[in-house]
Amino acid sequence: MPSQLMMAALLHWVFVVAICGLAVVTFVGYSMRDIMFWSIWAGLGVVCLGLLNVPAALALHHPHFPQAISSRIATVITLVTFAGALFRSVGNGDHKIVPMLGVAAILVLCTVNLFLTTRPQVKQWIAARRQLSLSQGHGPRR
Repeated sequence: MPSQLMMAALLHWVFVVAICGLAVVTFVGYSMRDIMFWSIWAGLGVVCLGLLNVPAALALHHPHFPQAISSRIATVITLVTFAGALFRSVGNGDHKIVPMLGVAAILVLCTVNLFLTTRPQVKQWIAARRQLSLSQGHGPRR
């Protein structure tokens, strides 16, 4: 497995942990303002965004047919969501430095992840691994 692919899978697990931690912060933040209904929905939405990265990381580690497309899709969805959240916060005048730095760090990691999964070495290795698995008699599930 190329090091770029291993690093991309590791970044997905980092996304899962970081975003689920953000869900806890979101839940606590809304519940402290006595808006319990929104705290539950906002927390669940953020958790779902984090859990979107679990199948992406597992798809990169598939023993016979690894794929990077689900990784790219999960990364783009995470990137767009957090970019929108950052622009919304800046537009609303919310200038809390720690959450903005956290969101900016996730945006940088998403960009790095997209870069890693689109490397030519990764694409060649995935194609070679697929051919090897097919020649060994393994078939993709439908």
